[in-house]
Amino acid sequence: MKTKCYIFLTLFFLFSKVCHAQDDKIYNTLRKAIKLNEKAFNSDEFYEKGYALSISLGVNNKGKIDTIIISQKDNKELNKLFDFEKIISTVKADKQSFKPYKNEFIILLVILMRGDDFIKLNNGNQLLSQWLAIAATASENEKTNRKQLFLSPIIIHSRGKKLN
Repeated sequence: MKTKCYIFLTLFFLFSKVCHAQDDKIYNTLRKAIKLNEKAFNSDEFYEKGYALSISLGVNNKGKIDTIIISQKDNKELNKLFDFEKIISTVKADKQSFKPYKNEFIILLVILMRGDDFIKLNNGNQLLSQWLAIAATASENEKTNRKQLFLSPIIIHSRGKKLN
């Protein structure tokens, strides 16, 4: 299990440090669109668990979003934490923030963890498969031949104790 956690931490640092670019306006737009169901996140079900997903936005030559890829959109647990359809509709409704990024793919990594210890996660195998799904999403982005812009990851962490 420790090996898996070290792999996770290594991948996390690679994604957050390699190919890094930042635009506060886009980052803030996406951060506001991503609403966490905090009641669910703080329930016993999510204690000592970690999740990772990516949100990729394809911006066409007119500056409008034509593609949204969410790497874990069908994950039942993540659907309890996020309303992905609302995220998509909120982002698509923003007609101004993405105009400067014509013919680009904007990639945002979202990492969630809850518990007292980063090393002690009860869903390590699931977390590794989520990282692999993110890698598969990245290969989809490459097919478009668009420039890729990687934003700083959004990290949601709570040390909250398990409820008795």
